[in-house]
Amino acid sequence: MVNNITRVSIKAKAKTKPKTLLAKALLIMMVILGVLTSIIYLLTLYFGYHYNIKLLNDIILGLIFCLMSPLILSFTDMTMKECQKKDIQFSALFAKLKDYQYLKLIFIVIFALIFGTNLIGLIPIVGIFINLAILILVFPVVLMLPFSYLETNGNIREVLSKTIDMVAGHRVRIYGMLVSFIFWLLGSILTCGLLLFYVLPYMYLSLGFLYLNFTHEQEFTKKKGLNDGYVLLIFAGATVLISVCLMISFPKTTIWFNALLTGEVNTSEEVLSYGGVKVSYNTPTGYKISASTDISKTYINNDNYNILQYSIYLSKPKDNLEMDKEIVNEMKLSSDYKVKDKEFTLIVKGKKLKGYSYNTENSYKAKTSSVTIYYPKDNFTISISLYNNNGQKLTKEDIKKFVTIH
Repeated sequence: MVNNITRVSIKAKAKTKPKTLLAKALLIMMVILGVLTSIIYLLTLYFGYHYNIKLLNDIILGLIFCLMSPLILSFTDMTMKECQKKDIQFSALFAKLKDYQYLKLIFIVIFALIFGTNLIGLIPIVGIFINLAILILVFPVVLMLPFSYLETNGNIREVLSKTIDMVAGHRVRIYGMLVSFIFWLLGSILTCGLLLFYVLPYMYLSLGFLYLNFTHEQEFTKKKGLNDGYVLLIFAGATVLISVCLMISFPKTTIWFNALLTGEVNTSEEVLSYGGVKVSYNTPTGYKISASTDISKTYINNDNYNILQYSIYLSKPKDNLEMDKEIVNEMKLSSDYKVKDKEFTLIVKGKKLKGYSYNTENSYKAKTSSVTIYYPKDNFTISISLYNNNGQKLTKEDIKKFVTIH
């Protein structure tokens, strides 16, 4: 468990290096990141996007990372110069802003990952574990890419090939180095992030020395320390233990984890109650509950971002229909909306049910679609509504499978 390793001496050397200039550069980077994120958020808000499509969310995050990558490259260059005892100036933070070759490289890598993992993620259950394996394998490559790029004056293929070859035998050492900073990062949380201005330069200097050790440009003496493999094993064990404790302490965590793996909450029945009357229905497959009261339950599907709601009312189906039409008619009167609606009849197991659907488009071109079925039960009406705002037009066939009232 305790062996002679270079991680201890690498971190010791990184700790002695001055970090003030790197901390200032990091502050500027965080400010720029905040401004960039705010601009993109305001743009998405302007166009009516509500972050309800996973692929688009990933593309937005990928775009932010790509736009920040020239600054990350410059920060890495400053770190490497510090490791190699070269003079650095604060202006070096902006030296790589016009390095379009690196920007092209990052765009290719990041968006290949985004589209690849989203495609694999379509495979139920297995896709989750495949993507997890891909991220574990690829993350060290992305992390070391700027270090390798600075030392390679070749094309994109040469840089990728060199980085992949270098990382191939050192993933455990890279992860071991990162995990060894876990307590520093926890301390940063306790200091509201202030400690990050010391920790991140310290971490990056350690990664810089680690890279130089990989390329044999600098050698480090081996000192007694916990083996990198055991560091990762302890970290993984602690993560599993914390996850289990959370699931035991908070049952909803277990429901979420089960939904993550299976795409289903459960296959049991749910109950709505009103004035002593109880109505049951099958829990919708592929949906997880997001809000619940005695008279109404709301579910969400993270695959297609549909929202499903079951509600019980002390009224007749035609009364509920008229109330929903009144709401839609108010939208029709507004110049901010274009609305198309219609009534329909749906036959489920020989039972004729009234239904109502409408589609809207606001002034920002954001589209919503809704379809509702009114199921009569004694003196009550169970309203089953399906809704989305991802541009998909819902029909009565989309809601038919959710009419499972007992």
